[in-house]
Amino acid sequence: MHGDHKKTVYVGGAGARDWEDIAVGPGPASGESYVYIADIGDNRKHRSSVQIYRVPEPKVHGSASHDAHAAAQRFEVRYPDGAHDCETIFIDQGPAAEAQGTSGRVYIISKHYDYAGDVYWVDLPAGPSHTLTFTKAGALNHHVSGWASAVTAADINPQGSLIAVRAYDQLLMYPRRAGSSVEEALRGGGCPVSRKFEKQGETVAFGSDGSHYLTVSEGVRVPVWYFPLGPAAEPPRCGGAELSDVELRCPLEDGSGCKVLADNMRGKTCRDYCTRHGLGCANGWEEADESCAVKVENGSPVELGCDKPYGTTSDLICQCEPDSVEKS
Repeated sequence: MHGDHKKTVYVGGAGARDWEDIAVGPGPASGESYVYIADIGDNRKHRSSVQIYRVPEPKVHGSASHDAHAAAQRFEVRYPDGAHDCETIFIDQGPAAEAQGTSGRVYIISKHYDYAGDVYWVDLPAGPSHTLTFTKAGALNHHVSGWASAVTAADINPQGSLIAVRAYDQLLMYPRRAGSSVEEALRGGGCPVSRKFEKQGETVAFGSDGSHYLTVSEGVRVPVWYFPLGPAAEPPRCGGAELSDVELRCPLEDGSGCKVLADNMRGKTCRDYCTRHGLGCANGWEEADESCAVKVENGSPVELGCDKPYGTTSDLICQCEPDSVEKS
C-alpha cells in the first residue's frame, strides 16, 4: 500500500518555531471542523509563551496539482507554572464534551523523563485575543519513569470516548465514561494496546470514523501502522464471507474488508486463500514488515497476482472479491 499525495495546504498567518503536533476537532462555528497546529516544542524550556493555530479544515478534493490555502488564527498561550516542553495536542469532542460544555477545548500533555507528564487545557475564543493561560488539570496516570514515560503524542476519538497516549515505547488507551471529563479519564487507568516497534514513534491518530488508529515514526519513508478498533476488530467480511487467518485488515476506499494481510500462507497463493472463503481473487502482494505495505525489490513492488506464492513467507497481502469474476 502506498500513500497518495492529495494536496499541499499553505497555512497563512502562521510562523513555525517548533511545530510538534496537529489535531482535528470542533471550533467556534457549529458543525464545522478545524485543524489545530501546535507550535509548542521547547527542549530548553525557555519560551515565555507558545502558539496554537486554528484553521478551518481545508477541502482536499480535486486535483493534487492545485494547492490549497487556509488562513490561520494565532493564539499566544503561556503556562501558569513556567515553561514546559510539549509534543502533543488533542481537541475535546463527542457527546461527553457537549454534555460537559467543553467541545473544542484544547488539551496538551507535557513531556518529561522523570514522570509521565502534566495535563493542561485552554479554551480558545472565537476571535482575536490577548495572551491566554493554560489551566493545569493534573498529572497523567502512568506509573513509568525514564525515557519510556516521555509523552510524544495523543489523540481523542471522534466520539470522545477514548483517549490514546503514546510514549517512545508505550501506547495506552484511556476510556472515558459518558458524562465524565478528559481530566477524569486521564486520572484513570490506561490500557496497553497493540503497537509496533518504531525507532522514534511520535505520532498516534484515530481514523475519521474512530474505527481504527494509526502510528508512525519520525524518519524518511517510514511505514504507517494501522490498528482496527471496536467493530472493525471483528473478523473482516468480504461480501457475505467472513475472512479467517487475518493478521491485519488493509483498508480499501469502498470500506470493505476484502483486502487483508493473510496468515498461514507458506507455499500458498492468494487464489487459494480467496477460494477457501468462496470468493474470487483480485490480486496479491508480498508484505513488508508484517504490515499492509507492499514489499519493494529493485525499486518495484512485489506484485504476485493471484497464482504465485512467495518463497517460505507465512504472510501475503491478498485482495479478494465477492463476485465470481477472477483476475490473474
